[in-house]
Amino acid sequence: MSTQLIGAICEGGKKIVLLSDRLVSRAGLAFERGAKGEKIAENAMVLTAGTVHEPELIEEARDALQAISRPPILSIAEKLVEKYQDIRLARIEAEILRARGFDSIANYYGRQKALHDALVFEINSTIETYDLGVHILLGGVDSQAHLYYICNPGTYSSFDAIGFFCPGMGKEQAESTFVWYEFTPDLSIRETLYIAFEAKKKAETAGQVGKATDAWLIDERGIHDISQETIEELNRIYSSRQALPRFGKEVTDLQIP
Repeated sequence: MSTQLIGAICEGGKKIVLLSDRLVSRAGLAFERGAKGEKIAENAMVLTAGTVHEPELIEEARDALQAISRPPILSIAEKLVEKYQDIRLARIEAEILRARGFDSIANYYGRQKALHDALVFEINSTIETYDLGVHILLGGVDSQAHLYYICNPGTYSSFDAIGFFCPGMGKEQAESTFVWYEFTPDLSIRETLYIAFEAKKKAETAGQVGKATDAWLIDERGIHDISQETIEELNRIYSSRQALPRFGKEVTDLQIP
């Protein structure tokens, strides 16, 4: 996944910060486009990475939830999983089964006993390993902040307990930043936003992570864009901290008898 998504819960579990780069990779090319964050309800948004199937997935989930202005975040995760699985199945039928003469997954299973074992094994293996290639980071607030990750083959994982998650090319670098700061969801919005920004900058060292950064805050009032002026100030703070001497006098003057 040539991108970096970051989510972090803060203020005692009452708010959540989301960050992403803008890098898109396709057909061997990497370029930056618009923000990857998208509102899915009044109290939740998703960051997406992966294939071009994302728009229909998000749109279908949003349409199914439109009757509820502030749905429980778990309900949104479950609806995204449902739509993910529907689209994945449709792709399997179109790309794998119809090419082999089957109208649908039900038609394939109904005719399975008449097929050669080697063909059944091949098709089953191809179906099981089929990757839709869509990654979704869902963040939102109902009675408290929630963070979910939805990915192939259409399952979700909750990161409410740990309070952060950083799927993407620089996952190890980003998450190690949270660990280094001994992050907990009790930290303030300012502390959390800076840690998340530094995690994004550290992730850039992995390569295939875009330099531009977009950020959002979600609280009990709704979704708020974090301005580019704030992003620039975070970058100034980060740069000044990186400019500190790598080793202080306590190291350079260390006596080694």
